[in-house]
This record gives sequence, C-alpha cells and structure tokens, in this order.
Amino acid sequence: MFDIAVIGGGTVGVTISLDLISRGFSVVLIEKNRGLGLETNAKSLGLIQGGLTYLKSNRRLVKASSFDVWLLKNMFPDLLKKQEFVIPIFDWSKHSLWQWDGYLSEYDKIAETRMLPPHSILNKQEVLKKIPNLNSDAKGGAVFYEWKVEPIKFLREILLRATVQNQKTKFTIAANQKVLGFSKDSNGNIISVNCNNMHGDIFWPVRLVINAGGPWSPQIAKLAEVELMLRPTKGTSIFIQGMPFSYGLITFDKNGKYISILPLFEEQKTLIGPTNSDISQEIYDNPGKAMASAEEQEELLKVFNAISRSKYEKENIVGAQCGLRPQLCHTGVKPENISHDFAILDHQKDGVPNFCSVVGGKLSVLMRMGKETGDFVEKKFGRAPDWRLPALPNCDDKTKQLIISGYKKKFARNHWWISGFAFTSLWAKIRLIVPVIRAFLRRKKGEKQ
Repeated sequence: MFDIAVIGGGTVGVTISLDLISRGFSVVLIEKNRGLGLETNAKSLGLIQGGLTYLKSNRRLVKASSFDVWLLKNMFPDLLKKQEFVIPIFDWSKHSLWQWDGYLSEYDKIAETRMLPPHSILNKQEVLKKIPNLNSDAKGGAVFYEWKVEPIKFLREILLRATVQNQKTKFTIAANQKVLGFSKDSNGNIISVNCNNMHGDIFWPVRLVINAGGPWSPQIAKLAEVELMLRPTKGTSIFIQGMPFSYGLITFDKNGKYISILPLFEEQKTLIGPTNSDISQEIYDNPGKAMASAEEQEELLKVFNAISRSKYEKENIVGAQCGLRPQLCHTGVKPENISHDFAILDHQKDGVPNFCSVVGGKLSVLMRMGKETGDFVEKKFGRAPDWRLPALPNCDDKTKQLIISGYKKKFARNHWWISGFAFTSLWAKIRLIVPVIRAFLRRKKGEKQ
C-alpha cells in the first residue's frame, strides 16, 4: 500500500514526487513510457524565465515565476546557465525600440529576483556589430537575459534527489505501465490504480491519486469518471544545421507570437520556435498524434529568413519536434495570450474524494507546483504543512494600473506600450516628445499667419 500514486513521469510528476517524499509520504510514480520526461519535457526549450510574454496580462504570474527562478537558481546553481537574448527591431516590427525599452524596464523591475543583469538598448551599428549575420535593415535592438537549463539533465537532478530521499521513505518508479482504470470502494474512493505492461496486469493499492499527466490528464481523469477540460496548445520547433547566430534572438511570426532562435553549441545546430496554435479534437483525444506539419516548418523558416542575411531552404532543416502545452482551459482567448499558470483541482465535488489533478504551469514555477501540491496533500491527510513558500508581495494583475503622469484614468488602457512610457529612458522620451512639440509650434505659427 502506497500513500500516493502520481500518474505522469514528466518534470511536474517527478517534482511533486520529490516534495511528497521529503514530507514522509510513500509514493509510486507511474509512467507509460520506458523512461521519464520523454514527452512534453523533452520538447521544451528549457527556459527558466520570469515570463516576458505574460507581463501585459498576468503580472502576478511574472512575479511568482521570478521568485521561483530564484529558488531554482539556489537549489540547482550548476544547472542553470545565463542565456543572452537580442530583440532586433526593423521597420516592419510591431513595436519600436523605445517601446521595448519601456517594456523591458518594467520587466526588470517586476522580475528583479531573477538575479540577472538589466536590459540594454543597442543602436543600428551596435546591433550589427554584435550580430554580423543579422539583416542589415535592423534599426537597433534590445538585449535582455533569461536562465536556461537542459530539460533532461534537470529532470535527472530532481530524480537523483528523490532517490536520496528514498532512503528515508518508500518510493517506486513504475515505468512502461499504462493506466487502464481505477478500482473504487462503495464511497467512490479509489483503492487501487490498475495498470498494464508486457508482463500483464499490475495493481497499485493507494490512498490518494494525483493526476499529473500533462496533455493526457483529461484521458486519465476520464478513467476515474471525472470530466477535466484543458486548452492544450501545440508548439512546433525546427532545427537547422550550423549556427548563423551566436546569441539567442527573439522575433515574431505573422500572428505576433514570440519565436525564439537558440544556438545549440554542443550539437552545432540552431533551434527555431516554438509555434503556438490550437489543436484539433483528434489530437486532444490522443496527444500522441501531434506532429510538426510542413506548413509550420515553412512558416518558421520564413520567420528566420526575414531577420537573417543567410537564407535557408527546406533542405536545410535537419529535424523538427512537436509538443503540447497542457494549459488551463480558457475560452475566447488567442493561444498566444493564454496564461501558463497552474491549478490543483480537487475532484471531491465530482464524487471521487481521493483524486486530484495538477494542470498547467511551466518550468519556472515547478517548485511552487511541488510545494503547493504537497500542502494540498497534507491537508487531505489532516496534517499541518511543515513548510510553505513565502507569500508573494502584493502585485496588480493588470499593467493598466501603471498610468502616465497627467493622463486621465479613462485613457489609461491595458497596453504595455502606454504603461512602458513611465519607465522609458530620458533620451527615448525626448525623441518622442520633440516631434510633437515641433508639430504644435508649426500649427500655432500657421494660425498666426
């Protein structure tokens, strides 16, 4: 008999298991593949970030992510490596250099716990000198930093710590076992997880089940007769041979979605991606069918060629990968605007008292996911949590709270390019205001004549 069965051997499942073991619970970790972290985790970019893309919609998530980055950096100091990014600006760019200056200044302030250097602004000559292979049409660039980790190495380190804790409590990894269903008692409580592998049926008697199956969570919940809705989005990345850029770049696709260009020095390749799109019902029902389409690969190559002097063809693509982000269910929201927050769902209201699901999240909030899940489990077992993460400082959820001095509140809309003005450098403000003053004086002069 185990206290807890964690279903899903990705980074989330392993992190939750580590936290539960450290609290003295016996855990069985069930994974359908032969190894751990072979699905969503293996296809991740490995960026441990505060959340630059979420700043305009969920400031609290950025603050929480940045705090967890600080935790991860202290727990795994040798695994996290500093990754420098450059955002090149062109005539066709949606936002100007001074707007990025304001946006990144705000990001530096909110995400200050990331322990990274502040951003900087480069003019045309500086950005072309820094990145010689960049398209000569670049008008300038913004430089900022994030942490990066190898997802597989990161998972192994977490697993190693769980193995060390195994000396104090019972921990079993049940790999290559597909969950077929659950056995319940007369009150609806799950009493065992029923699995199958090449040797036959296996039954794991447990007191509590945690569903951490990522994109497969709805299918696992269905086996427990629970309805769970997610909004998974599809992320496709491609690899090209060689490294035309020695720094990470951030650019945008035709829909305004962030696209990363990362040099992989060990493999002498460049990663371009990921995309961010909704999925079909067929893929939702069977996440294993998600594949990188030819159209997505061509679109990523087009995005790359738009900012590079070296032009690449389809023949230069040496590989592609596709993964699903197990995000919370949002209706009426574009895929690129969906928050990567997480939730712990107690299915007691669905008639299964000892079954819960942990959904959503991203790499940088892993420790918070593990700790809050551990607190939830201890509450379920009637125990007081022995340790909690420090409470986050109060932080408004909307950027619209940052209002330009002199603006009336009704004009302060939820646009980062407005709120960013308050943090823009003095020179950028002067360059913005001078043309306005000149136009005003010309108009006054014309009225007098």
